[in-house]
Amino acid sequence: MNKKFLVGFLFFTFSLSGFSASKEEPAWVYSKDGMIGVCAQKDGLHIHKKVSSRYTDISIYVENITNPQKPDDSLFILEATASENSYVYPFVKKGQKYKVYLGMDTSRSMPTVYSKAVEIIAAGGQGEASLSSKVKEKSYNSSEWTVTFDQLNIKTPSKAKALPVTGYVITKKETVYHPDFELKDKKIILKQVMRTIRGKTFYLRLNYYFEYEGNIYRQRLINNKENQFTDTNTTVNTQKTGLTEIRINTANGKAILDREKYVKAKMKAGSAEYEMEIRGRGNSSWGSMPKHNYNIKLTKKASVLGFKENKKWVLISNYTDKTLIRNTFSFFLGHKIFNKFPWNPDFKPVNLYINDEYLGVYLFGERITVNKNRVDIQLIDSLKKDINKDKKIDINDGGFILEINRREDEEFNFRSAHDVSFSLKEPEKVNKEAQNYVKQKIKDAENALFGKDFADPKKGYAAYLDVDSFIDWYLINEFNKNVDSGWYSSIYLVYNQKDNKFYMGPLWDYDLSFGNVDYNDCDKAEGFYIKTRNVWYARLFKDPEFCKKVKSRWNQKKAELLKALDSEVDKMILEIKEASYYNFERWPILGVTVWPNPLGAEKRRTMKSEIDYLKEWMKRRFEWMDREINNL
Repeated sequence: MNKKFLVGFLFFTFSLSGFSASKEEPAWVYSKDGMIGVCAQKDGLHIHKKVSSRYTDISIYVENITNPQKPDDSLFILEATASENSYVYPFVKKGQKYKVYLGMDTSRSMPTVYSKAVEIIAAGGQGEASLSSKVKEKSYNSSEWTVTFDQLNIKTPSKAKALPVTGYVITKKETVYHPDFELKDKKIILKQVMRTIRGKTFYLRLNYYFEYEGNIYRQRLINNKENQFTDTNTTVNTQKTGLTEIRINTANGKAILDREKYVKAKMKAGSAEYEMEIRGRGNSSWGSMPKHNYNIKLTKKASVLGFKENKKWVLISNYTDKTLIRNTFSFFLGHKIFNKFPWNPDFKPVNLYINDEYLGVYLFGERITVNKNRVDIQLIDSLKKDINKDKKIDINDGGFILEINRREDEEFNFRSAHDVSFSLKEPEKVNKEAQNYVKQKIKDAENALFGKDFADPKKGYAAYLDVDSFIDWYLINEFNKNVDSGWYSSIYLVYNQKDNKFYMGPLWDYDLSFGNVDYNDCDKAEGFYIKTRNVWYARLFKDPEFCKKVKSRWNQKKAELLKALDSEVDKMILEIKEASYYNFERWPILGVTVWPNPLGAEKRRTMKSEIDYLKEWMKRRFEWMDREINNL
């Protein structure tokens, strides 16, 4: 079947009951993110959508089931961004029967799980007669896919305790995927089948873990084209790597399945033990990356690994960052060099086990929360002090934390007059009065920033923004060219009622920085990113005084930064060196392109080559920044 197809765009309104351009009733696929409709028309298959988020993408597979060719030729994939309300897939051959798989993807460009299929019979091709029948909807469960092998050659001592099965899939193009699966009765059951696997030739690498006499053993089962497995038997022992082990065991071994529901658990960090709850966290990382991030909430406040006591903590996986230090180095910059922030989180690398399964090297550390040990402000929903000294305690004595977040997926989200998407992070839920208060504070700041007197130190932005924190945040994020810092997500601002100003920070989420991304030109060490893409900063740079302060701060700190590019990076690498061997045994992605790694990732087959790439990128970026900042 010809893989070239024409996608046309139709822009018209639609409702649940029908469409102005359609006589046929669509078959709808529902999900928590919205719905997709498919309907047969004379010019082909019409796809309609209605989603709750304008950043939800949809994907469609079209499979010829009347005359199937070899898999790669019989499958078509159509994708549409959320801005496209509908489009048409013209059928290729008259009289063919097709199965259409429909799915949604809220993580953008990530693998989609297809939850339903509909069957269509094409009576005519493009521009010919109407289809002979209405859409016939059929349920389709793509959450499991069973592959049977006759020789699994698993040998364990009779008294050994079986532990979770892990593994990964390799396609012919050396792309690695990590579907969830289990081993049962000589069957490998793959969970959550991804579109990138369907119809392709693939090979399995299976890790079967078991515990025997206090040691954890792994048998690696590797199949070749004939599905014959060979195996190795090695001991997983991370105690000698120099990193602290964190071991979390959930109640009754319950799986951690989502980002909303906490699971009760116990945690051992070093020699200390804690009662706690755990759940998943992240956006694209949770839906598409097998090495998950986690939120932890202790039963009561406690100090963990030497950090100041708190209830809320986080485990960061750094799956796409094959140096494992991009986050660590960025936070170092915020603590030690460009450090004009009220507070930034701190982290330590650890070896993580959940329910006795080794999950690799993680960062354990502090979540962004409000209390005296972290972001020390008085929230608008828990007012205790008359901060502004007007002899009454009311909403004007309160502060809050905002995230610039184009996903707009929190309880309270809004857009500013200059099209900046804000989500209220702390407090999470507030009444209408508090919502209006938050929006007004942003409105006041933008009016000053974009007003005619914006450069006036008393009437302009300086009366509403803490300039020092805005400059240091800029220099860190422009230097590491963090792709999300272009006004997309994970950009935090604290409104502190003590001085009625917005502060940039705390810092967050830097695995897609320092050239580790293949879009928005963020793989290139040259070129401004925030200065041109970030609407607030684009305005700030129109003030010569702001430019002067940026230049002064850069020149004040650049010698420290240049020194850190060698000494601190080497120190961080040395700390995780031994543990990294186990991490990349567990997640064999060196030399493999993992979204959104830039071009060349497939050639860097060792951690050393990844470190060399990082260092070289940093130094080129430093040289470019030094020249361009001084030309402001």
